[in-house]
Amino acid sequence: MQDNKNKHNTDLIAAIFMLAVVVVFWIQLMSLKTHRFYINLDIIFPQFVLISMIVLSLILLIKSLREPDRKTLFLTTNKKKIIIVVVAGILWVSLFSVLGFIISSIVFITFLTIILEEKSKNNPKKIILSVIFSLIIVAVAYFLFSNVLEVPLPKGFWA
Repeated sequence: MQDNKNKHNTDLIAAIFMLAVVVVFWIQLMSLKTHRFYINLDIIFPQFVLISMIVLSLILLIKSLREPDRKTLFLTTNKKKIIIVVVAGILWVSLFSVLGFIISSIVFITFLTIILEEKSKNNPKKIILSVIFSLIIVAVAYFLFSNVLEVPLPKGFWA
């Protein structure tokens, strides 16, 4: 029988975390409103997504309080990689305004594919494949956001 003190209500933690994320994004979204007396069509979809996230987070919160499911956090033994990925994700988003979406995303995805690969498998061929993979992913994402969804992406300091 495992020690119960190392187990946490992971659904409760996830629900609280997601509600906090929604609050941050909701505040940012409301700061985009420029006129109060008409519906700004640009924010309808983000509002829908955030409201959906609130509803789903509240459902998860209620479930976690009614039927707590206690689990050990971070079952993986490689906590170092988890920390590296989280820090890299924060850096990636914070570098959008400096480097822009394209360059920061290529660097981020390439870095992640190299870091998450087993050390024994990192050779020049794998690194080149990681760069090619990240170029394709970023190109597709850029096309979808810019042309299909018409969402402007950060261009960086030279734009």
